[in-house]
Formats: sequence, C-alpha cells, structure tokens
Amino acid sequence: MKYDSNDCSLTKLILLANTIIYIMCGLVGGNFVEINANILALIGQFNVYVLKCGFWWQLFTAVFVHINLVHLLFNLFWIYILGCGAEKTFGKLLYFTIYVLSGLFGNILTLFLLPPLTISAGASGAIFGVFGALIMFEGVHGRGIFVALIYAFLIFMMNVGFGINIIAHLGGLIVGLIIGYVYGKYSKI
Repeated sequence: MKYDSNDCSLTKLILLANTIIYIMCGLVGGNFVEINANILALIGQFNVYVLKCGFWWQLFTAVFVHINLVHLLFNLFWIYILGCGAEKTFGKLLYFTIYVLSGLFGNILTLFLLPPLTISAGASGAIFGVFGALIMFEGVHGRGIFVALIYAFLIFMMNVGFGINIIAHLGGLIVGLIIGYVYGKYSKI
C-alpha cells in the first residue's frame, strides 16, 4: 500500500485529543485563555501529587494538558508540522511510540530534577522527541550524525526561556535522538 502524504490521521487524532482536553479544562475552570492552576495540578503533572499521593498517571496525562491558549496553539502547530513527517518516516506505531515515550521520559526527568511543588503540562517533551527522531534519522541517512546533534542542540537552546520546562524538552529530545539513531541504523530505505 502506497503512503498518502496527506494521510496524517494519527497526527490529526493527537491534535484532536489535545484540543478536546484543553476545551474540557477550560469549561471546568471557566477560562479558555488560561487553565486554572487547580485543574493543572489535578490532570497536569504536579510533582508532589505524583510523589506523595501516587498520581503516577499524571506523567502520561500531562502530555495532553496545556497551560494556556498560546501554549496549546504553538504545540498544535508543531505537532502537525512534525507529526505528518514522522508518520511518513516511521509509520503510525513507531511515531506514536516516540511521541508517548518522549513525553513520559521528559515528565519523569521533571519529576526527579525539579522541585516537588512544580506543576508541569504540555506536549513539548513529546514534540522534541519527534523532532529528535526525525533529525537523527536524517543524520544517519544524510547529513551526518554530528550535524544532526548540532542542529538538535541549536533548536533546544532556542527554546530555553522563563517558564519553559527545559527538563521535559531535553528528556524528550534525548529519547527521540536515540530512537531516531537506532531506527536509522537498522532500517532499510
């Protein structure tokens, strides 16, 4: 079966899930511009809840929860841009695996490297993982691994700023780079 470059069905499903969850959070919190902190603490990732109350599921749900509308829109943009390419390059199953594992690893690093009262949410770790996998896959098959690592580092550094969970970004990026390298080395193009 030939791949249809317009078939981004998994990416569209991920976009829909992120959007629906944001709308539901906005409805419950009564604000669609910025999500209520209590809601973020409940279904985002609140480190103290994970560590002291056993809310381990937050490590997963936080990947689909966003802090405000701008955060959501930026992440939706990058999910669409990178996701369609990842579906074509890796197939749906591996793409989804990269997305979930990258988001989870970024959240696990956040749990252990940031203070207990940290509240974190967003798909950025997953997005960085997809980016890392794509850039490393291309590095293995084209420009070279060193160039891919430099490019990944530059994109990572461009996303460092106040209020940004760079730990989740870095965790996702590491997972993506590893998966992209392994898949690139052992796949036949």
